[in-house]
Amino acid sequence: MTAKEQEVLKTYTEEATSLSTKILFYKKRINQISFSRLIVFFVGIILIYILGSIKSSYALWIVSTMVTAFVQLINKQSKLQKELIFDENLLKVLSNEINHLKEAKNSYDNGSAFADGFHPYTDDLDIFGEKSLFHYVNRCNTQSGKNILADWFKNPVEKAIIESRQQAVTELQNYPSETLDFRAELIAFSGTELTTLSSSLKEGLKERLAFIHKNWLKSYVKALPFIIAALIIGAVFNGLFLKLLGLLVFVNFFFSGIYAKQVNQVYTGFSRSSNQLSAFASVLNWMEEKLWKSNYLQNLIASCGSANGQKAHNSIQSLAKILSQFDYRLNMIVGAILNFFLLWDLRCTIKLANWHQNASANVTDSFEVIAAFEALISLSTLHYNHPDWPFPTIEKDFYVEALELGHPLIVEEKRISNNFKMEQKTVDVITGSNMAGKSTFLRTLGINLVLAYSGAPVCAKSLTVSVMKLVSYMRIKDSLNESTSTFKAELDRLKMILQKTATESDVLVLIDEMLRGTNSKDKYAGSKAFIERLVKQQTAALVATHDLQIADLADEHPGLVRNFHFDIKMQNHDMFFDYKIKDGACKTFNAAILLREIGLGVE
Repeated sequence: MTAKEQEVLKTYTEEATSLSTKILFYKKRINQISFSRLIVFFVGIILIYILGSIKSSYALWIVSTMVTAFVQLINKQSKLQKELIFDENLLKVLSNEINHLKEAKNSYDNGSAFADGFHPYTDDLDIFGEKSLFHYVNRCNTQSGKNILADWFKNPVEKAIIESRQQAVTELQNYPSETLDFRAELIAFSGTELTTLSSSLKEGLKERLAFIHKNWLKSYVKALPFIIAALIIGAVFNGLFLKLLGLLVFVNFFFSGIYAKQVNQVYTGFSRSSNQLSAFASVLNWMEEKLWKSNYLQNLIASCGSANGQKAHNSIQSLAKILSQFDYRLNMIVGAILNFFLLWDLRCTIKLANWHQNASANVTDSFEVIAAFEALISLSTLHYNHPDWPFPTIEKDFYVEALELGHPLIVEEKRISNNFKMEQKTVDVITGSNMAGKSTFLRTLGINLVLAYSGAPVCAKSLTVSVMKLVSYMRIKDSLNESTSTFKAELDRLKMILQKTATESDVLVLIDEMLRGTNSKDKYAGSKAFIERLVKQQTAALVATHDLQIADLADEHPGLVRNFHFDIKMQNHDMFFDYKIKDGACKTFNAAILLREIGLGVE
């Protein structure tokens, strides 16, 4: 861990310690308020018993005072409870970052659902799955956010977009507390809420709400509270009004039954979603009220739009309030009383219809903006956690130059960095011993290019690259289910690479030990033919191999094929690897040494 990373860890740890103290205080205050409510209740009962027998007005005054105090205590406890839940979620976020810096752990999704063995490079470069790049970087909780981040890792974009994302990530990195709060608001949910709510708002809701657009029904529901109030007051003076009130309750019961099916169809997809919507409104409030400087963030916020002068976060908060009221139906007793007297479900449905007519498109657009911010915050968190990592310089024409390039998934204490430069489209052959570092170097270059093209900082002192389409050939697997041998799988991969390089320019091919599933003679012939095809097409490639004959191609194609190697050093019959890439073909191999170690005499 570098000195700057240690400073970041110290900041996280101090914030977590302070937050833990605050959480303990909240829990203590909540317990005190709960006890106070109990005291208020019992003191009130005792005073009513003692003073109420003296004068009935005393009892009325005591009840009023007790109810007022009780409600105030409930409101205060509810507020503290919300703050406690938020701070507990924030502590989870901080603890995750502490564990991430200390042990490279991450509680967020590892992206295994995005793994695809047929993708040009993600499987070979460990982009998705356990201990992958996605697992290392991801701070998205919503499925939509994960989809966006995964797309950035899978599909390189043009230079202007990459640079625009870099500016956005840099700006967000300046707001570490706000982005932590953003994540704390969303971390408690399952991750599918944005998609579910968006579908509920878009797919047929207008048609399901059609039944409520009857003027007489709207007028009746609107007038109902006043009718009920009048009948209750009248019942004090005349019993007839009480009978009329009973008749009205029966009529409301009848209406509730008639429209129950339609109301349930409307409510489907919205149940218990008010808390999620309130969280979305909270993060959108920060996003919309902040005056962003980068064009990328400005354009994202502009896509939220507005409805009837309301910003998206206000529209979402209005929906959250409606659905919170709608959720009263989940309590059977409360729901029945509200429906019999006020047709509560129909009232909430009318409010939802009015809201949908004015603001739904605005809200569904803003859901995608939240997801995009999640993906950007994932990259800005990487930038904040690793302040030594720079943003790459993106060149227009083909170019690769890396200084102290390291693998981001290898801890700093064990990471070996290398320099590498490719000024023109050459095929670079990398020879060397087993375990010397050839495969790791290919993955190091590839995974950093994936970071670079997503708009993230890279694990290097500096990196200058042009935008290239990556294609890799590393983890070739047979398949019993598909009756595919290793050699057939290799041929399929080579065919895919040839097709891609023949039709597209600016491709970078990464190959680790080509045609390992066949005999040495055919392996050399096939590898030679493949490399010469790449040379003829002017396709850039790095080819790691044990076959020294492949290195001889540099003599046949001077300036178009280059040789590099990783070697070993011997000391008292022990092997040492420095994992440093060097010019030229390798002269020292370790296979014979290792075979002698297990008792096989090999010259």
